Amino acid sequence: MARQVVTYTVPDGKSRDAGKTFVITEMSAFDVESWAMRAMLVIMANNVLLPPDLSARVQSGEAGLADLATLGLKSLSGLRYADAKPLLDDMMSCVKIAPDKRNPSVLRDIVDDDIEEIMTIVELRKQIWRMHTNFLSAADAQATAT
Repeated sequence: MARQVVTYTVPDGKSRDAGKTFVITEMSAFDVESWAMRAMLVIMANNVLLPPDLSARVQSGEAGLADLATLGLKSLSGLRYADAKPLLDDMMSCVKIAPDKRNPSVLRDIVDDDIEEIMTIVELRKQIWRMHTNFLSAADAQATAT
């Protein structure tokens, strides 16, 4: 099965990024697992309060993206910037921009000048988070159906 791909176009409006199109491609399972483990370890190293059962799973190496997803994106907000920056950078590594509206299949890595509004970054991070944690709602739906 192919990785998920989501296209996000900034809605028209007063945003300087209005009309810009970004393509988000799901990370590999290995990359997501590595990112989640690094995030959990950094969260613990920064003494962010975790539920005791989750703390035990992290210490035993059993925690993963599902545990991090349960905590939510806000769990990263308690980190020192120096610790969070590599995670945030890696998160954006799966985003490309379609710089030419006439050729939407031509993609390239984003550079600082591609995004002019903070809210565009926030929305892209939400899209990335949803993409990589949507398996939880699918698993919940499947468990409810059986």
